[in-house]
Amino acid sequence: MKKLITSKKSSFSFAAAVGTGMTAKAAEKGGAEFLLLINAGRLRMRGAPSLSCYLPLENVNSWIANIGKTEVLNRCEIPVLMGCSVANPQENINDIITLAKESGFTGVTNFPSACLIDGEIREVLELQNMGFEKECELIEIASKQGLQTLAYVTNNDEALQMAAAGASRLCINIGFTNSSSVEPSNLTVDNTVKIIDRALRNIPDHISTYVEGGPITTPESALAICSKSRVQGYIAGSTIDRFPLEEAIINIAKSYRVISNIEDVDSIIQESSYIFGTSKKMSQIKKMVEQFATLNTPILITGPSGSGKGALVEEIHQRSDKHRNKIIHIDCLNLALEGGLEFLFGSVAGYQGKNSASKIGVLEYVNNTTIHFEEISALDHETQTKLINFFDTGTVRRLGDDKHHQVNCRIISSTREPIDQLLKKGILIEELYYRLSALYISIPALNKRTEDIPFLAKKFIADMKNSQAQKISNSGLSALMEYDWPGNIREFKNALTRACLLSHSKTLKSSDFNFLKELLITNSIDEASVVSQKSLDKESLCSQPLTEKDWITETLQRNRFKRGPTATELGITTRTLYSKIKKYNIYSP
Repeated sequence: MKKLITSKKSSFSFAAAVGTGMTAKAAEKGGAEFLLLINAGRLRMRGAPSLSCYLPLENVNSWIANIGKTEVLNRCEIPVLMGCSVANPQENINDIITLAKESGFTGVTNFPSACLIDGEIREVLELQNMGFEKECELIEIASKQGLQTLAYVTNNDEALQMAAAGASRLCINIGFTNSSSVEPSNLTVDNTVKIIDRALRNIPDHISTYVEGGPITTPESALAICSKSRVQGYIAGSTIDRFPLEEAIINIAKSYRVISNIEDVDSIIQESSYIFGTSKKMSQIKKMVEQFATLNTPILITGPSGSGKGALVEEIHQRSDKHRNKIIHIDCLNLALEGGLEFLFGSVAGYQGKNSASKIGVLEYVNNTTIHFEEISALDHETQTKLINFFDTGTVRRLGDDKHHQVNCRIISSTREPIDQLLKKGILIEELYYRLSALYISIPALNKRTEDIPFLAKKFIADMKNSQAQKISNSGLSALMEYDWPGNIREFKNALTRACLLSHSKTLKSSDFNFLKELLITNSIDEASVVSQKSLDKESLCSQPLTEKDWITETLQRNRFKRGPTATELGITTRTLYSKIKKYNIYSP
C-alpha cells in the first residue's frame, strides 16, 4: 500500500481532484503529490457543473471504483484516494471501504459531501442517516483499517468531528469554484483566510490541512491563501480538469508545483556563502553542519560530480573553530598517479637513494588547519592503510624515519562514488571508512531535489553581476525544473550565467533557456542509442496512454470499438467521440 505524502507548513503541498485517467496521469506528471478520484471530476469532463455530483446519475462508488481500476490505478505511481458517497441507503460503510481496498485505492475521502449542502435538504439527509455524520463514520472505520483518509469540511464543528473520527487530513472546502470558465468567486483572499482559520481552530497540528474552491483559480492565489492561513496545501479540481488537452493539464499542474517553490530570497536569511536550498534533504544537511561544524569530528561527504561537495567543505571550515586558520585541499586523484605516500608523509634523507634529500610531507604542515581529502577513494590501499594510523594517533612519521610529529587538524573527506559500491568492490578499506565517517553527509543530485531550483535560481540571479536580468518568471522556472541537470549545481549555475548574460530583458523567460531543450534532445538521442530493441518493445507494450488520442484509442479497444459504451466511459457524447475519431484518424472497424 502506498503511503500518502505528508507536508509541513514550511512546504506548499499540491494535490488534484480528478475524474479520468488522462487527467490523473497529466496531474501526476505536472507534480501533484496525490490524487482524489471523484465523480465531480468525471462529470466536469462531460461538460456538467460540479454540482451535478449530487444527482443520482450513477452508483457513485461502483462507478469511481471502475474508473480507478480501468484508467487510473494502473497508470499512476502517486497515491490515489477514492471519493466515496454515503448517500445510498442500500450500501453500508464496510462494503464501501472493502470496495475501495479491493480496487487498490490508497484511501478514501468523503465526496460528494453533505458539508456543502445546507438548509432543509441537509436536515433531511442527517435524519435519514445519509449525511455528514455517516461520512464521519466512513472516515473513522477507514482510518481504523489503516487506509489513508482526507475529510472535506466547511466549518469548525465539522473539522472537529472529522478530527475526532481519525481523519489524517482535512480539506476546507470554500465552495464550488464559480462558473465553468473558472472565474473567481466574490470571496477575497483575506476573507477566505479568515474562514479557513476559524474552521481549523483547535485542530491538532499533526493533521495535515488543505483548501479547495472559492476564489482560488490560479497558482498565485493558492499560494497567497496558504501563506496567510494555517493550511499547508491546495487541492486543484475544476482549475485543472476543465482543460481538454493533456498538455494543458500538465502545464496547469506544473504551475502549481512551480509557484509552491517560489520564495522571496530577501525573506530567507543566508547565514553563509553556501546555498543549501529549502528541500527536506538539504535542510537536514544544514542542521548537521550547524551541529557538527565546530566539533573536531571527521566528516565524509558523498555526492555526484558538480553537486557542491567542495563548497560544502569550505562552508564547514568557515563555521569551524577560529583557531583553524586555513583549509588544505589534497587532490587524491593526482596522488594516486605516483608519489602519494611521500607527498603526504615525507621521507628521510637517503630514502629514495643514497643522495636523495629529506622531504617534508604535507601532513606536517596541517597543524591547526582543516584538511580535505578530495576523492579519497582514489588512493591505493598502502596509502589508505597508513592514513588509518594517522587518523587514530594524529601523528606523522616520515618514510624511513622513527620520529613522530604530532599535529592537530580537522579531517574532511569526499568522494563522488556511492560508499556501498566502494566498500563492495574493495576500493575503500572498510577500517578507513569507519574512521572517516563519524558524520556522513550525502548530497543528492539536483534532479532529486527539484524543489530547491526556484530558490537557487533567484539566489544565483541576485548574486549575478554585469547582468541585465534581475528576476525569473514562472515559465523560466518551469524550464529549469524540466531539465535533468546531469552536471548538477555546476551545470545549473553555468546555465543561469549564460541566460543572464545573453538576455535583453530584466526577467528571464522560458525562451532564455531554449538551449537546454537542445541539450535534452542530444542526451535523449545518446540514451536511446544504447537501448536494445528488446527493451524498446517491452517498453512499448507496457507504456501507458498519455495523449487524448491514446486515451480514446485504448477505451475503444476496451469496449470492443462500441461507440456508445466508449463515449459513456469517456464522459463525452457519441457525436463528440465520432468527431475525435475522425480528427485523430483512429482506426475504428
